[in-house]
Amino acid sequence: MKKSKSLRLASILLMLCLITTCAVSGTFAKYVTSATVTDTARVAKWGINMTGGVSAFKDVYSTDVDSNDDAKVVAPGTAGTNAYTVTGVPEVDYQITFDYEGLSEVFLNAGTYYYYDAHGEIDATYAPVVVNETVTSSGKYTPVKYTVTITTAAGEVTGGFSAGNLTKKFDTLKDALDAIKGTTITYEANEEAGLTVTIAWEWAFSNTIETPHIQDGADTILGNITAGTSDLNGIPAGDYSTTIAYTLTMTATQLNA
Repeated sequence: MKKSKSLRLASILLMLCLITTCAVSGTFAKYVTSATVTDTARVAKWGINMTGGVSAFKDVYSTDVDSNDDAKVVAPGTAGTNAYTVTGVPEVDYQITFDYEGLSEVFLNAGTYYYYDAHGEIDATYAPVVVNETVTSSGKYTPVKYTVTITTAAGEVTGGFSAGNLTKKFDTLKDALDAIKGTTITYEANEEAGLTVTIAWEWAFSNTIETPHIQDGADTILGNITAGTSDLNGIPAGDYSTTIAYTLTMTATQLNA
């Protein structure tokens, strides 16, 4: 009986030994591959800055023109400039485009203009002013002329302006703004914008046309309309404008290749 118990105990111990051996063997006999990957990124730089400069118009020009109500004015012999700038070095391809709204410019339609007396009769004291094609552009006398210049540190300029022709003169503000609106400037990533759009204007005091009295007469009519001179009340509102106004918008947009 004791012998049987001893044999049974020995068998159990042998089995436990075999199980342990298999377990150990299973722990050390296998293939193991592992890897740890760390990844990181940041947002690409944009950093576009735009400025509109200061107004191109003033209420006082030297000592020759001085507004009596602090309003900004234009007159024969005045001139001004405004510069719109874009700076920044984006890390993406990008494009700058332009648009405008709220356009108004000084003009007087072609036609014959008379001064009238208190009775509504033509005042013979003043000669009629005949505004014809000699001093008009597309049927309008537009005394304020414009020069637009585009400079850029890099990029490709296309449309209304192009490389080698970045300064243009215009008879009207509409023509100038249309040319700017039709211009696109395209940059590659990491190209400095360095863009300046300069709009210069001038209302010449002297002129070189063959009939200066016509231009002087048209200028005088515009000044008298602003002053509210009663003997010019017969001029329809659609035949003239005595204000300059516009809103220029510059937009920089990332390009998707």
